[in-house]
Amino acid sequence: MLVEVSLPLIICYLSYYVSETFKSSGVLTCVCFGIFLDRQSICPDNHDFLHKFFQMLAYLANVMVFLIVGILCYELFESKYNTNGEGIDSLLSQIGRGIIFYIVITIIRFVSICSMKPFMSKQSMKVSMNEVLVMTWGGLRGAVSLALALTLMTKKTNTQSHRSSDLDLFTKASDEIIIVTTIIVAMTLFLNATTVKSLLERLGMLDISNSKHMTMKVAISNLTDNRDRAIGVYRYDPFLSDSYWPMVIEKTDLMYPYKKAPADEVLLQQLGLLEEETHAGTIVVHQPKEMTDQLKNDMILRALNLSS
Repeated sequence: MLVEVSLPLIICYLSYYVSETFKSSGVLTCVCFGIFLDRQSICPDNHDFLHKFFQMLAYLANVMVFLIVGILCYELFESKYNTNGEGIDSLLSQIGRGIIFYIVITIIRFVSICSMKPFMSKQSMKVSMNEVLVMTWGGLRGAVSLALALTLMTKKTNTQSHRSSDLDLFTKASDEIIIVTTIIVAMTLFLNATTVKSLLERLGMLDISNSKHMTMKVAISNLTDNRDRAIGVYRYDPFLSDSYWPMVIEKTDLMYPYKKAPADEVLLQQLGLLEEETHAGTIVVHQPKEMTDQLKNDMILRALNLSS
């Protein structure tokens, strides 16, 4: 277990430093390493521990990156904009550029996802327009973007030997990139992340389908019947004769997990399983091919109970 935990961590640091040595992006190299990591070579017994371990490391790294960026932005604001209001125009222009870049990035994400729809359809992965909108609006920017911006601070120290004009130009550009990136990340976190649930509800993607409602009703009915049969058997067990069975029934009662429970007749009619014949007053049950035999039998029994 220790080897499987330490080896990916060591390779992460090693790939970062090797990439930086060859003047490449160490952050993106680590991201690619995580994508192409062979999870099949890890012992299945250690998957849960590794997942929790790296989840903890990711949380700590996120906290550190956001903390460093917050301190850095405060120092940049304090050094450039004093209490007399000097430099406020430059600050407002950087905020405006951040908002413009945020809009442009959102449009680019939408266009890139739409351009991939034909390739997804060829792979039998049909993506609706609602899903495209959710993927566009749900694209958050976070620690990776900020980490890439923070690498400019290390590059700044390596340019001390250059001319002062080049150093001033690089310092101005790096400070502006850090501020604009921070504004974009903040907008995605405070705007996109807080409104994506409302978008899902508005598009109806959080609605429970009728088939899920009926499946849940059948499952709860079967579990309740099994419980009643088991209680009926255990009542006559001499070792359980002193049990308070009303409390057992109360504690094992299954509640419907969804907010609204449509009537059985409505669900059966909407799923095409029921068709009322007004002249005879009977109910006909239609059986779709994709339903299993057990589910079909349960639906038929429930329909017959409704008609009786």
